[in-house]
Amino acid sequence: MTHHSSNLAGTPIPKKVYCLEARPYTTQEVALKWFSLEGSVTCNPKQNAVRNMRNYIKRHSDLQEALQSQGYTSYMRSLSPILVQQIIEHRSQMTVAIKGAQSEEEQNG
Repeated sequence: MTHHSSNLAGTPIPKKVYCLEARPYTTQEVALKWFSLEGSVTCNPKQNAVRNMRNYIKRHSDLQEALQSQGYTSYMRSLSPILVQQIIEHRSQMTVAIKGAQSEEEQNG
């Protein structure tokens, strides 16, 4: 299934889809990929990325609530693919598909 949005002329613009492997991810792994470009470059880049990610989640209560409903706590060292999916989609406004996982439509019917 292809997702589209429209530009001002009404022409559909394909939405980017990021494929995510269905496996646990370390918090640091996610933070380095999606949050490492912010903040001071003099800090430890790994710690800085994790701090940036945690602060981002704290600042966006909608994301924080969605993650907490899936069992997220701020000091988790490992994140499920669902948690990673929610973080990436919120951060990048990109659709995230988990490879090897069934969609809700496939599971329900």
